[in-house]
Amino acid sequence: MDKTFGASAQASGGFIQSAYNPDNWLLSLTRAIKNYVNRHSSTIYDIRMEFPDTKQRQAFAQLEKTVIHFEIDDIDSPRFGMGDNIVDATFDDISKTVTEFEAKPHIVMFDVGIWTSAKAGGTTARMRAYQLLDELFNGSIAFKRMLAEEGVEIRDFRGGSFVQEAISDVPVFRALGITLSVRVFERRTDDPKPYIEQVNQLPALTIS
Repeated sequence: MDKTFGASAQASGGFIQSAYNPDNWLLSLTRAIKNYVNRHSSTIYDIRMEFPDTKQRQAFAQLEKTVIHFEIDDIDSPRFGMGDNIVDATFDDISKTVTEFEAKPHIVMFDVGIWTSAKAGGTTARMRAYQLLDELFNGSIAFKRMLAEEGVEIRDFRGGSFVQEAISDVPVFRALGITLSVRVFERRTDDPKPYIEQVNQLPALTIS
């Protein structure tokens, strides 16, 4: 496994392209999703990687731009069947040690929501935001693009219910009940251990 995978960053369209990093799986996953949406949207949205709290929502009646939130709703970390899940190792001939790498899958489910105001475009802005999310996370093109750009595997994107709420007697247009499920693979590094250079067979031992 390439230790440098996902570690580099470069400017792309005004945003920092930060692909998923298996050595920093949860933090880099949330950053990758946020940058992925921003990079592919013609209109800049306010992407938040958490559900807006009460204080934040008080300002939503006068939103200048549509808010899209991604809140982690569930994390499942299954094993790769039987075995110790060791997938790679590096050898240091100077110290005579071997460092093993364990692969750990994580399936992360996000609750996704859209918030917009009449000032930001109302129902039209809400529909555009939902259509953008569907294009970015649903279908084979989205699957290939997300995997190639960010190293994140889309498993499922579904749901969506349009509702209208009032904040300070001003309508706020929401889309809720949307879920995004992705899978990533973490790399865990074990402590270096001495390795055996040669196995000497007992002189008196005969194998037939």
